[in-house]
Amino acid sequence: MRRHFAALLLLGLAMSGGRLDATAAALPWQHLPEGRLAAVAAVPSGDRLTLDDGTPVVLAGLRAPRDAAANGEAAEAGYAAAHAALAGLALQRTVRLYGPDGARDRHGRSIAHAVVIGTVGDPDEWLQAAMLSRGMARAYPLAGEHPALAAAMLAGEADARAAGRGLWRQADYGIRTALQPDRIPAGFQLVEGRVLAIGESANSLFLNFGTDWRQDFTAVIERRDRGGFPEGLRSLQSMQGRFVRVRGSVFRYGGPAIRVRHRYAIEVLEQEQER
Repeated sequence: MRRHFAALLLLGLAMSGGRLDATAAALPWQHLPEGRLAAVAAVPSGDRLTLDDGTPVVLAGLRAPRDAAANGEAAEAGYAAAHAALAGLALQRTVRLYGPDGARDRHGRSIAHAVVIGTVGDPDEWLQAAMLSRGMARAYPLAGEHPALAAAMLAGEADARAAGRGLWRQADYGIRTALQPDRIPAGFQLVEGRVLAIGESANSLFLNFGTDWRQDFTAVIERRDRGGFPEGLRSLQSMQGRFVRVRGSVFRYGGPAIRVRHRYAIEVLEQEQER
């Protein structure tokens, strides 16, 4: 089985168990507009908060396990672990929100980065980093995310994955291989493999990981999403023959597929190692 390691920029981030050293030269969230200060009244799941005035907040760039008891004990246990981890970090604590004012998801909930305000001798704690470095969520940076934040989140996830922390100890949350498309389930997944061919249609670009799209894994990039790639879709044309990691929600397009909406959803892996 092949194992790939992405070359990730650590940005000089001082990270230990998710807690960021407040003396670091550049704290990633400081690249964002500063928002409101509020107390956390409830934690509905591993990636959502409810503030003391009832405002629901989705933590930007995280994908924690969903409450999916119908999908088996592992899914339910993953949800419970992530939920408990975030509650332990944030419940009844004061947080500062960061991000564009008015950012909302399709349900009307605020989307933001959140930093727990520390006390004397206890530095502020960026919740996204805390959850990722504990292995309690996977990273999915927003399309317009500042590169420093995106790199820090991907690095935190990679550190937890390499150490086998949290959900990374469970096979159900591990990285899937494109070589076994029949073992790629629905839901948010990370899939690795070699791009064998690139196809095009009037509306989409296809990165094919097998010889038969009706069975094999495919990454789909719609031309209307070209703005999510700094060099447009031209940068994706060079991925033929490259080992990459794709992240996103799996749907059926013949075989399993992920729609790649922006540059942070696909990583070129710099090394390949047999194990």
